[in-house]
Amino acid sequence: MPEDLDRQLQPIAERMRHALASGEPVPPTGDGEAAALMVGDAYRVQHAVIGSRRAHGERLCGYKVAMRTPPLHGEILHRDVVRDGGEVSVGAMVAPKIEAELAFVIGEPLAGDDLMITDVLAATAFVLPAFEVVDSRLVGGTKNPVPDLIADNSMFAAMVLGGPPHRVDAVDIRRIEVALRVGDEVAEVGATNRGSANPAHAVVELAAHLHGFGRGLHPGDVVLSGSCTTPVPVSAGDVVTGEFAGFGDVTVTFVP
Repeated sequence: MPEDLDRQLQPIAERMRHALASGEPVPPTGDGEAAALMVGDAYRVQHAVIGSRRAHGERLCGYKVAMRTPPLHGEILHRDVVRDGGEVSVGAMVAPKIEAELAFVIGEPLAGDDLMITDVLAATAFVLPAFEVVDSRLVGGTKNPVPDLIADNSMFAAMVLGGPPHRVDAVDIRRIEVALRVGDEVAEVGATNRGSANPAHAVVELAAHLHGFGRGLHPGDVVLSGSCTTPVPVSAGDVVTGEFAGFGDVTVTFVP
C-alpha cells in the first residue's frame, strides 16, 4: 500500500508521479519551495510512488542496483518488464538510455544485513543476460544529488530479460565480456565486473538495504546487478542487442 508521507514529502511524490505518467521532467528538490531531500526520505518518496502503483494492481517482481557510492536501489514492477525481442516505447520518457546487465533470479528466501557472496550464490536459481532502460524524470538528469535520483526510483524505466538461463556454478559470472550493439554498430563494450569484482555483491548490498526496511528477497525476484557498460542513449527506431560472450544475448526495439 502507498506509504503515508508528511506534508513536506507528499508534494514531491506527487510531482514524481506526474513526471512518470507524462514524460515531462520536474525540478529537483531544493528548487523553489521544496527543501533538499535526505536519503531516508528519498526512499520513502520512492516507496510511496511505487506503492500507489501496486495499490492499482501492479506487482513487485524485482529490484535494480546501481553500484555507485553509495549504491542506489530501485523497484521493478511487472508492467515494466519487456520480453526478449520485444518493444519499449520512448513516448513518455525524457532522455532514455540503455545498460547491459547481469540479472539474478532468486530461488530461495534471502534476507539480512550480514550476508556474504556465498549466501547469494546459494540462493540464486539462475542468472540471465538483461537490459535496463534508465530515464531521469528530473530537470538536470544524473547531475542531481543522490537523494533526488533515489526518489526518481533510481532512474529505472524498464527491464528486458534475455537468455539462456545459467546456474551460477556453471559459469564464472565475474568475467563475462559484453558488447552492446545499436543496429550493426558496437556502441559500448564492458564486462560483468565493471561495477564490482563480483556482480553478486550487488545482491548483498540490496539485501542489506531491504533489511533496513524490514524486507527481504523472495523466490522469483529478479535483481539487476548494475551496468556492464556505459549507458547508451536510445531513441525510437533503435534495435539494441547485448551480446554476452559465451553466455547469451538480449534484444529490444525502441518505438515512439
